[in-house]
Amino acid sequence: MLANYPEMSSNTELKRSINVHLHEIREMNQEFLRLLLHREAPEHDDVLGLHAGILAALRRLTADQQVAIASVPMLLAEFSPLPGKTDSACVADAETSLLAVSEGWQRELQGYSDRLLSCLWQAARRETGMAAHCLGLDDRKRFRLKQMNFSSLSHCAQHAAASLQARLAQHRDFWPDLIASACSGDTVRQTISQLSVIPLSFVGPNPQPVDRTPLKLQTAYRQLR
Repeated sequence: MLANYPEMSSNTELKRSINVHLHEIREMNQEFLRLLLHREAPEHDDVLGLHAGILAALRRLTADQQVAIASVPMLLAEFSPLPGKTDSACVADAETSLLAVSEGWQRELQGYSDRLLSCLWQAARRETGMAAHCLGLDDRKRFRLKQMNFSSLSHCAQHAAASLQARLAQHRDFWPDLIASACSGDTVRQTISQLSVIPLSFVGPNPQPVDRTPLKLQTAYRQLR
């Protein structure tokens, strides 16, 4: 039926593609939250860049509230730096610190990092524009990932866990706002909070707080659609 209306068919396919993309991001975010809140994760220290106070607040969330956070249209995890540069001092320090955590959580961390790296490697070959930025793939990261073959990807995976970080962990408002909106039970506030992350997907690790005026958020939302 839709084949008789090419424009309608095209729009339907686009919306379906966006929904699939957002569903995949939500699943990756849910797995990342499970990793952060794993029973063997460190309880009184920063974890993957997140302050212990943020982690304590995440632990108090209900399952539905965690889903609200995971539903933001942006991947909540990132590799910083991309694994593979074994001479990086920060990666070496992170690998050393991982020796102090439980073996069970190390396995969970390595497993998630491996899966995420593989997903981003594949995404770098097909995603561009907004979709790529929502996954944390700027032009530089996309280029590096696209240059990797399976062998080099396997080598990078050995250091992936040490490079994994919570995205925008150093941003003053990002994670606190996500948690507060999830706890509010206000669907409008949750939608605004979710939309406000879209401009953040285009900026660096220490961005300024997002302009949350309706016009700015509507513009960002139109870009996603």
